[in-house]
Amino acid sequence: MRTTQEWSRFGGGLIILLALGATLAVFAPRFLGAAAGPEAEIITALKQTEADGMTLPVPGSDLPLKSQKHRFARITVAVEPGGKRAEAYATLDFDGTLGTTRVGTAGVERVPFVLRDGDWVPEGTAAPRLVAVVAALEGRRRALQAADADALGRLAAPGTPGVG
Repeated sequence: MRTTQEWSRFGGGLIILLALGATLAVFAPRFLGAAAGPEAEIITALKQTEADGMTLPVPGSDLPLKSQKHRFARITVAVEPGGKRAEAYATLDFDGTLGTTRVGTAGVERVPFVLRDGDWVPEGTAAPRLVAVVAALEGRRRALQAADADALGRLAAPGTPGVG
């Protein structure tokens, strides 16, 4: 049979082990990220969106662009001197919706990242080119629906014949 003093030592040791385990669980990702560098953290941030899903605000639309499934691949990261900003270049295979409109694409994204509070986060959105294309198409749809020639003219490329 153990004495009260032995049980106290055992309990104290158990508390120390639990505290060390909790500390490691909280700080291990940060230590590993620092050891692997910003490239690994940025790649992880993009890949995490695949599990979490993406909801992207589209300028000019009341509805967000929601992914049903997407995949970032062939990710390359370029960190700027100073280590506070970076750009990730990746292919994006995207299937989702904007309201009732189905959106599907495969393309290349250039995603600016910034170091904020010790974490690498996209400066704006994780898919800026996709958002820009969808915003332009949504603007065109609204202009066509409203038969707004001026709005359609603003969407045309400079030098387009018949647009003045």
